[in-house]
Amino acid sequence: MTKNILEVVKGSNGMDNNGVSYDRENKILYLAQTLDRNIKAFQLDDKGNVVKFIKDIPAGYVLDNLYFDNKNKLLFAAIMGKAKNNFEFFDPSKGITKDQVFGGLLTFDFKKGDKPVYTFLQNDFMTEISHGMIIGDDIYLSSFYDSGILKCKKLN
Repeated sequence: MTKNILEVVKGSNGMDNNGVSYDRENKILYLAQTLDRNIKAFQLDDKGNVVKFIKDIPAGYVLDNLYFDNKNKLLFAAIMGKAKNNFEFFDPSKGITKDQVFGGLLTFDFKKGDKPVYTFLQNDFMTEISHGMIIGDDIYLSSFYDSGILKCKKLN
C-alpha cells in the first residue's frame, strides 16, 4: 500500500489560496491567491513535481477558481469586484445590496504578457462568481450563491 505524503509547495504560502489549474504543454501549475489578488506560477517536471517558482502575476481583483484552456492557451480567473461588499452581502445587518456585489472573469494570454487581455465584470445577472470561461463568443459563469450557469455574449 502506498502512503500519501503531504507536502507544502515552497513559495505557495499566501492568504486564502484557492483555485489551481494546469498548462499541460508548458507544465506550469497556476495557483490563485484570493485575498492577495495574485496568481502564482510554478514549473513542474514530467512527473508532476514542482521544480521551481516562476513568478507572481498580479490580478488586481479578488480571485476564485482558475481554468486553463489547454487548446487556446488561455487562463481564466473568476473574480470579485469589491471584496468587502461580497463578504458583507451575506450579513443583512451590513445593508449591502445585490447591485453592490460585482463578479466576473479575467482572461490571460501569456503570449501577450502578464496583464489580462480581457476583463468582464457584472453585478446584474449573477452574484458571487466562482468559476468562468469563454468559449467562442460566449462567456460562461457559475456561482456558489446563484443556481445555474450564466451564459452571455462576450463584449468587445
